[in-house]
Amino acid sequence: MNGPRRSGQVDAGPEPNRGRQGEEIVQSPSVTVITPVYNGGKFIEETVDSVLAQGYARLEYLVLDDGSTDDTLARLRRFSKHLTVVSHANVGETQTVNKGLEMAKGDLLCVVNADDPLLPGAIESAATAYRHNPDAVAVYPDWLEIDSSSRAVREVRLPDYDILRMLTEFNVALGPGVYFPRRVLSMVGMRDAGLCFTGDLDFWLRLALHGRLVHVPELLATHRVHAAAASSAQRGAQMASELVRLVEKCYEHPQLPENLRAQQKVILSRAHFIASYYCGSDLAARAGHITYCVALAPGPGSLMLLKHFRYGLWTALPEGMRKSIKKLLTVALPDDQHHSVRRH
Repeated sequence: MNGPRRSGQVDAGPEPNRGRQGEEIVQSPSVTVITPVYNGGKFIEETVDSVLAQGYARLEYLVLDDGSTDDTLARLRRFSKHLTVVSHANVGETQTVNKGLEMAKGDLLCVVNADDPLLPGAIESAATAYRHNPDAVAVYPDWLEIDSSSRAVREVRLPDYDILRMLTEFNVALGPGVYFPRRVLSMVGMRDAGLCFTGDLDFWLRLALHGRLVHVPELLATHRVHAAAASSAQRGAQMASELVRLVEKCYEHPQLPENLRAQQKVILSRAHFIASYYCGSDLAARAGHITYCVALAPGPGSLMLLKHFRYGLWTALPEGMRKSIKKLLTVALPDDQHHSVRRH
């Protein structure tokens, strides 16, 4: 394996060759890894080491410091010969990532968070998958959830995603270790700076609307869960509202498959149901999403809402809201489901 690349340069790479069935396989793609960081001194060295240790010959590594006030920049100095560090005033993660996407020169791009190290073989596996699937709009692996000490907490094994599955199930665990060709940016654009909490999910949905996602069923990336992680503080009415807006945006997209258009109300109902979980202590926002859930698709929405009862979220609502929702459910639910409402 080759050592870390220097000064952000990428090599020319080998000539195209032939696969087992004689099909042409594109040359090994150049890869740009982008790491946005803000006050990430505690974890940044581990993450940078994990990227450079990949030993991928055609690697460009960009670390974009978003105005850190801790020792992040000092910790990055020892890597200065092996990557490109750019520092700017604090503008937020989305704009920082977009700046990295504009700078990137690689064929394949990957955003690696400052506290989420890659696992061995991650880049090579993604590059190989893309070589065999050059029409893909993204390549993604399974990943490990880790704690603040980098201990494995659980394995996250992902399904084979497409836009149908992503919208109908609305349970998308893409993120760590996703690689996408730079060429798709001209089709889907960059991250939406108007979204505070769901910019990455919005980007994955837009990719899935334009083409095929390729799953690499190996543990090749990590997602760290700790008190300082951005995701730990992201639950709230605004995040819930953004989740629903993402689905609405998909239905405004001209490339949405027709079979999904026929399911619009049920899918939007489910989006409101999921959004209600993210409202935290904002009971009015939660009640609003619950009401939309049932109003959009009375039968399916009501059955989904019964899950709130089972998971104890029902008792968090004020009594007046519970009475109103009970009335709504008794109209929407079949007669044989009414006993589930009466019990609560």
